[in-house]
Amino acid sequence: MRGLRPLWSPDGRKIAFVRSGDVYVMNADGSGSTENLTRSPWNEGWFAWSPGRTQ
Repeated sequence: MRGLRPLWSPDGRKIAFVRSGDVYVMNADGSGSTENLTRSPWNEGWFAWSPGRTQ
């Protein structure tokens, strides 16, 4: 999967990244599907995992 600014989740199970101006998340081991979290008309470029690891 190609993307920019990859960021591992605090528990190491997920990776979030930017592609085509949206934020996506996928399992770190490559299993399952990639989920588009934003679907925004604006370019999303910065994101962070929540401290509680739920968002």
